[in-house]
Amino acid sequence: MKTIVALYDELADARRVIDDLTNAGISANNINIMAGDPEDRYATQLAERYEEYSEADAAADGAVAGGVLGGLAGLLLGLGAFAIPGLGPVIAAGPLAAGLMGAGIGAASGGLIAALVEWGVSEEEAEFYLEGVRRGGTLVAVKTPDEQVDLVSDTMRQHGLIDLEERVTTWRDAGWTGYDPGPYAGIDFDTHDRAFRKHYEKAYADDDFPYDNFAPAYRLGYFLATDDRYMQGPWADVAPDARNIWEEEYDGDWDRYENAAEFSYHRAQMYNL
Repeated sequence: MKTIVALYDELADARRVIDDLTNAGISANNINIMAGDPEDRYATQLAERYEEYSEADAAADGAVAGGVLGGLAGLLLGLGAFAIPGLGPVIAAGPLAAGLMGAGIGAASGGLIAALVEWGVSEEEAEFYLEGVRRGGTLVAVKTPDEQVDLVSDTMRQHGLIDLEERVTTWRDAGWTGYDPGPYAGIDFDTHDRAFRKHYEKAYADDDFPYDNFAPAYRLGYFLATDDRYMQGPWADVAPDARNIWEEEYDGDWDRYENAAEFSYHRAQMYNL
């Protein structure tokens, strides 16, 4: 088995590559995708659709999210959002993503380098790929039998493949000195402020109250998802306690604010906080 790795500027290009690979008979179980999400576009879509499909429906449909995320074949069923130290926000699916979740957020960045090295990628190249992901690119890694190497390589060159050597030269000319997997202070509530504001603008477009009135509800839902008593449960089980807490500690009609709390609750669950 050999590992073929490629980097793309656009998730849409990686999506087309994955479609072509699966149509050519490459098992989705051997395909990994990881997309940098510094602007929070993809995770927001996932959060908005978190409850649109039950587990049974998703298995039947093969569909968890639409829009820019659509078309990722069976990989969508395992697509998740993370905040990885050294990388920042990403979405990922495949065996590598499963390994990251098992290792825990703190070990994820170093674990990814180790996994790529174990799969036959040099440590230097692994760091280049991770830098590309941190800058918003999409990594696709395919483990394939020797007899399919040419097929996979040719397919991965069809849609916007980045010339990694050329890209690294551009980074270095701009002052980049190497990949730094140092701590990413991005898994706290404030990191998700942009996503909460986007949700507010969409869900409460006709509401006269400003975002600041809803911020406590987003914060409440978020931190309920980090509480051991609630973090694995569905919102329906959490909602009664959330209402009680809100009515004891905050002003305003809970029915007006519950949607904000529920959104942030699901978002925190997705980030495995």
